[in-house]
Amino acid sequence: MTVKNFFNGLKVIIIFIILFFLSEMAAVSAVSIYFKYSNQGILWEEFVKNNSPTLTFIVQILRLIIIALFIYFRKNKFYEKYKEDYIYDRKTRNGEFSNILLLSIGILGFSTFLTLILSLFPVFIDSINSLNNSFESFYNFQLLGFLSIVVAAPLMEELALRAILFRELEVNFGVVASHIISALIFAILHFNLIQAAYAFLAGLFLSLIYKKSQSIEKVIFIHLLNNLISFMMSNFQDQAKIFLPFALILYIYSAYYLIKYLKGPSDDND
Repeated sequence: MTVKNFFNGLKVIIIFIILFFLSEMAAVSAVSIYFKYSNQGILWEEFVKNNSPTLTFIVQILRLIIIALFIYFRKNKFYEKYKEDYIYDRKTRNGEFSNILLLSIGILGFSTFLTLILSLFPVFIDSINSLNNSFESFYNFQLLGFLSIVVAAPLMEELALRAILFRELEVNFGVVASHIISALIFAILHFNLIQAAYAFLAGLFLSLIYKKSQSIEKVIFIHLLNNLISFMMSNFQDQAKIFLPFALILYIYSAYYLIKYLKGPSDDND
């Protein structure tokens, strides 16, 4: 890696983070203006807490717009400079659903196991409680919670972290560094210690699958299914306990399947 490549990669990371925070600032500014003139009769902190799903959804939509514009204006310049496609866009095949489902459950299994291990350490207790409280506010808004967690988040995060960031880093830093850096930024953007830990692991797996499958569509579906399963389990915790032994077996098998998949041939050679 040359000095020029290093600074090109660093520039990409800085621009990426700035765009993410600008979209959040724009959403917060819009909501604060609404709060100021709507005579809510409550404190700002309480207003934000009561409307966090709405605020999060607005941020996600703004980020999706920014990402779409970035890809639109960047893809041709990227190809002219590197003679490579900007996004790995192989289409998923009809028979790939079981593969996608098992990979999604495998990632969820590894992430759940890591969370259980970390929960044994007191330093992570506050992060876990904070995360649970945050999720409760989303689940109280079923439709917005579903759209934010299951639909918008996977689409936005995969386009940003894999389609854009990974590819930009790959041509400057190489494949290995790109996997690690994109997963690390994915973790940092979650702003919670326990969530950052499993986000790094999940981000690393998603990055490896993206490179191997050459399909942004596939990792979006995997991420979407991952979040859908988590959303349903959190909404039906009492019922989910009945299926705990079955879920444990499925987690173990899917984790094995995930490792086997990553060690196997690329999807194009299946």
